[in-house]
Amino acid sequence: MAADSRLWLGGVISRRRDGALITALVVKVKACLTSLAVLVCVDGLASYVTAFVRVFRHRVPGPRGRPRLVTEPGLLIGQVIKRCRGRRVVEVTRRAVRGTLEAITGVLSRTRTGRESTRPTSRGSTRPSGRA
Repeated sequence: MAADSRLWLGGVISRRRDGALITALVVKVKACLTSLAVLVCVDGLASYVTAFVRVFRHRVPGPRGRPRLVTEPGLLIGQVIKRCRGRRVVEVTRRAVRGTLEAITGVLSRTRTGRESTRPTSRGSTRPSGRA
C-alpha cells in the first residue's frame, strides 16, 4: 500500500464476484496493513461489508463457553450506493456502516481526500446527484 497515494494494488481472480472472492481480497488487504485502524469505502454490494467485518475480528475469551468474536475497534466502513435509470446515476446514498459519520469525516479530512460531494452525509441519508 502506498501511504502517500493510498493506492493498493493487488487482486484475486474468479469467474464470479461472490463472497469467496471478496473475502480472499479482504484477507490480502489486511495482510498489507501496518495498523488495523483503517477506513474502507465500498460500493453497494453487501458482501464487501460482511467480508470486512468477518476478516477484521478476533476472539476474546470469556470465563466459559465459546469466545466472543469482536470486530477491530479501528475499522471504519463507508458505503456508497448508486441507483441508476438506464445508464444514468439518478441517486447516490452514502452511509456510515461501521463507525460514526464524524470519525469517517475526520479520517477523510486528515488525509486530505474525499471532496464534499463524496463524504457520507449521515447514516442512510440520500442526496440526489447528477454525477457519480
